[in-house]
Amino acid sequence: MAEDEAKFGVGQLVHHRLFGYRGVVFDVDRRFEGSEEWYEQVARSRPPKDRPWYHVLPHASAHTTYVAERNLEPDDELEPIDHPRLSDFFEAALESHGNARGLASWLVNELPRELGDRSLEDTPLEPSALARLVAMTDEEVLSRSGARELFSTLVSEGGDPDTLLEQKDLRQVSDEDALLPIVEDLLVRFPDKVQEYRDGKTGLLGFFVGQAMRATDGKGDPRLLSELLTTRLEGGQGS
Repeated sequence: MAEDEAKFGVGQLVHHRLFGYRGVVFDVDRRFEGSEEWYEQVARSRPPKDRPWYHVLPHASAHTTYVAERNLEPDDELEPIDHPRLSDFFEAALESHGNARGLASWLVNELPRELGDRSLEDTPLEPSALARLVAMTDEEVLSRSGARELFSTLVSEGGDPDTLLEQKDLRQVSDEDALLPIVEDLLVRFPDKVQEYRDGKTGLLGFFVGQAMRATDGKGDPRLLSELLTTRLEGGQGS
C-alpha cells in the first residue's frame, strides 16, 4: 500500500499500547489481511479491520507480530531495536538488491517455515541468492508460487537462482499468446460461472484466475491472466 495512507511506515519504530513492547515496522497492509480464525483467536481487543495493519519485529524477540494501527503509537525511546532476525544476513542481501521490504518479507514470513528446527547457519542459503530471488519476483520473471519452490530449494540445497530457475522450469509465463488458449478453454469449461459473472458476480474472477494458475502449474502471470479473463468475461473478443 502507499505508506502515506498509513500512520506508520516501513522502518519506523513503534510501541504497542496494550502489551508495552517496542518494535520496528517491516511491512504495511492497507486493511486487515489475516484469517477470520486468527482475528477471533488473537485480536481480542477487536480492532477495526478497515484501517491499516502492520507487520512488526519486536525488540529482543525472535518472533513477529501483526498489529492494528489503533494499538500502535510512535516509539519515543528512539533506541535501536535488537531483533535476532538475521540482521547481518539482511544487510548483506540488501547490498545485492535494494528492495528492503521484499527481503524482509522472505526472511520473516517464509524462512521460518523452511527452517523448522534448524538455524540459518545450518542451511546453504546465501544472502546474494535471496537477493536474486527477490529481484526475479520484482522483475516478474518468477511467480510467487514459483518463488516459494525456488526458495525452498535454496534453503535445503543451495545453488544459483538463475540456474535453478531454468532447471526447474519455473520461469513465469507472461506471453499473451501462450495464455489465451487457457483463458478460452476455461470459458468453454465453465459456462455457468461465466454467466454468473456476467450477471453481476464479478468476484468469480478470482475463481477463474485460480483455475488458470492451476492450468499453468502456477507459472502463469496472474496480473496478465486477470486482464485477459476480465476482457473475455466482460464480453470481449473470443468470449
